Amino acid sequence: MKTILTSAALASAFAMIFGATHAAPQVARSAASRPDSVQVAAWRADLIFMAKEMERRHRNLYHTISPASFDSAVTALHARIPSLARHEIIVEMARIVALVEDGHTNIAPTRDLKVGFTTLPIRLYFFKDGLFIRAAHHSHRRLVGSRVAQIGRMTPDQAYARVRELVGRDNEMDARFFAPFLLAMPEVLHALRITDEPGEATFVVERAGKKEPVVLRSFGPAPMMPSDTDVSWWAADGWID
Repeated sequence: MKTILTSAALASAFAMIFGATHAAPQVARSAASRPDSVQVAAWRADLIFMAKEMERRHRNLYHTISPASFDSAVTALHARIPSLARHEIIVEMARIVALVEDGHTNIAPTRDLKVGFTTLPIRLYFFKDGLFIRAAHHSHRRLVGSRVAQIGRMTPDQAYARVRELVGRDNEMDARFFAPFLLAMPEVLHALRITDEPGEATFVVERAGKKEPVVLRSFGPAPMMPSDTDVSWWAADGWID
């Protein structure tokens, strides 16, 4: 049986990592916002703590990745922390955790309010014939049903390949399920260099055979998902589905 890294057993651990020392901004910070020396030391301590706790708590942390490769990823991020903004550090930590490749070991921005990422005013979903805007806030209702042709500088498939690396997964369906949530988070899109700004993203959407660029901005906190139920399809006030 796997240890669930993001369960209550590690709630205090992740509260330390994403808590007061690294408080989430109310709006996305500029990409130029880098940690000061005190914050660098704190992030590095948190990274080391995370790696040690993963090894201590997981039943078989190295069932997919070797200890040397895991240590190399941690060491590389340790060196890069001074050059990264808060959201970029969190995304890179998520990438390290996802290297374990099981569905219960992850840093999920949809499961922890302290991560503090925002969402664009749309909900995405991968159907058989592509990535679609399946819902939107009423202020963007005309986008509902549009096929996504481009996100920032990438095609949907290219963007998916980037966010897939952040998802703890047992199989490809795990990644296909969680990726649309990440693709609607401007901080994630910026950290992965899919877009240029951490607070907005340009989508090219296709409707009735016509393509149109649309600039979407951070709309508010990313919605949280319970650990045992998919409520993402439930109707939300002010949203068109």
